[in-house]
Amino acid sequence: MAIDDRKTAGTPPSKADFANPAQRFANRALPRRSERVLVLATLVATLFCGLSGPFGTFAMPLGQRLAFWAILFGINALLWGWWFRVRSTPRIGWKRVAAEGAFLFSLPMPLEIEGVGRLVGQPMALHWPSIWLQTAALAGIVGIALLVVMARGERTRAAKGLLFREGFGDGSALASIRAEDHFCRLADREGREKLVYARFSDLVEEVEALDGLVVRRGCWVAAGAVTGVAREGRRWQVALADGSRIAVPDGKVGELRAAGWI
Repeated sequence: MAIDDRKTAGTPPSKADFANPAQRFANRALPRRSERVLVLATLVATLFCGLSGPFGTFAMPLGQRLAFWAILFGINALLWGWWFRVRSTPRIGWKRVAAEGAFLFSLPMPLEIEGVGRLVGQPMALHWPSIWLQTAALAGIVGIALLVVMARGERTRAAKGLLFREGFGDGSALASIRAEDHFCRLADREGREKLVYARFSDLVEEVEALDGLVVRRGCWVAAGAVTGVAREGRRWQVALADGSRIAVPDGKVGELRAAGWI
């Protein structure tokens, strides 16, 4: 039976045994990591644009300029947060969601700029095609930078752990990790598998930053490897690209729903 060997009888509790309840509480009480990143990015963008004054806002007094960009970016941060929550699923990667959002949210940008300008007491006459071009250029620069940073981060994390040493260093290709007694079976999206001697909990820590979930005890699945999630009888089933299906216990259904898998 697939188990996490850390839970076997006679094994003293590790630090993770005490940390996991606190981590679960934090996951419920605190914003998701992506939302914290969104808040930080909004603050950085507000300060940058507030000081540099793009779109002709440099003529505004500093306080008025900061208020203008704080309101504009705040509105868009709320829109982006909502968009990812309702649109993102395992079958639709975040890159596609981001591209769709960048297109949709750039369309009303001239209206938003004019409206926020009036709100802070600075009516603005804008050339809409120019605003659209500048917005598209900015979205492209931010998108490329995000892809580079995320790819470098994944490579750095993978190069430090067991997954890299076992030939699964490309985190984006990893499909699943399944515990089998004192071993774990690794599988990638090309059908390659390998049985390694490792603790399931240690491997889950290595893939913490990747888009995936522990769908049941001793089984982690990458979002990109999921082809569907459906209810069959009294249980939800996660279907993977390799044709296998994983029954999800009732206690995990809430996590799948919160992640947008259901």
